[in-house]
Amino acid sequence: MPGKRRDNFVITKLVERRKKEMEEGKRYREDVISSFLNLKDEEDQSLTKDEMIDNIVSMIIASHDTSAIVLSLLLRHLARDTYVYEAVLEEQTEISKTKEGKDGMLRWSDVQKMKYTWRVAQELMRVTPPVFGNFKRTTKDTSFGGFDITKGWQDKIVTDSRLVDRGNILMQWTNVHLIQGDNTAPPSRDL
Repeated sequence: MPGKRRDNFVITKLVERRKKEMEEGKRYREDVISSFLNLKDEEDQSLTKDEMIDNIVSMIIASHDTSAIVLSLLLRHLARDTYVYEAVLEEQTEISKTKEGKDGMLRWSDVQKMKYTWRVAQELMRVTPPVFGNFKRTTKDTSFGGFDITKGWQDKIVTDSRLVDRGNILMQWTNVHLIQGDNTAPPSRDL
């Protein structure tokens, strides 16, 4: 796996550089690598380099995949639900109007105004989780559901994929009650 070795090499160099900066008392950064370097368990032990790399790689993959999946789910839902589509379009149009005559660049303050769009995305993630599982390595011997799990084993944690099948039914109810926040909106029938 030359790609994995190359990625791990890059991440290892970043971790080592940040650790050296922290030891030399250079400006503290509030980022993932610094957080992992400062993390301690119940016995005041730091994460190993391999644990840090595994966690950072998991975060990189998860952040890419979840964003892509949520955007796909959002587009699918907007194409099927005219009520939600119109509400999102109205919100985005209002934000777009504030950009007229300016550089047109979207700023964080603009994203924070997307309250309805964000509630739709959150509801889609609740109804259809964008990640259905993850691998975790056990750090100590444990048991779960009557099964013994030995330290060092890599375990796959899977969420209930049946939520995908129920997503359309749940979204019809949540459009009114959770996304809209009141009972005045007509129920979505376009799913």
